[in-house]
Amino acid sequence: MHKEPIAVIGMAGVFPGASDINKFWQNIVNKVDSSYEVPEKRWIAPIDDIYCPEPAADKAYSKRVHLIEEFEFDPKGIDIEVDLINALDPMYHIALHAGREALSDCVTFPSDREHIGTILSAIALPTDAASSITRG
Repeated sequence: MHKEPIAVIGMAGVFPGASDINKFWQNIVNKVDSSYEVPEKRWIAPIDDIYCPEPAADKAYSKRVHLIEEFEFDPKGIDIEVDLINALDPMYHIALHAGREALSDCVTFPSDREHIGTILSAIALPTDAASSITRG
């Protein structure tokens, strides 16, 4: 396996209770808990039907959630048709926003886009739109 050196030159993110990595870090340092009780009707089934304090198949062992709620996507500067952007699941709006912010976080010379890679981590349950696909 051939290994190429890499450099992390830009970072960005959107988190529950933090619109960027600086606010996220401040929340960590200040021990801010961004979780709260699952809002009624957030899940398909009533919370008490799927809650179990012990880990079990098809059960949630917590009644607390971390949700990104105060995110407003600004498509300015994204070279994608507006109709397509508007039709995208909000998960993609967050990914496009974070990607744009990570690129703007780079302090570097103009880059050859053929040599730019991205690692996208979406550690989350599906959005409402993505979840609806599973319900037919």
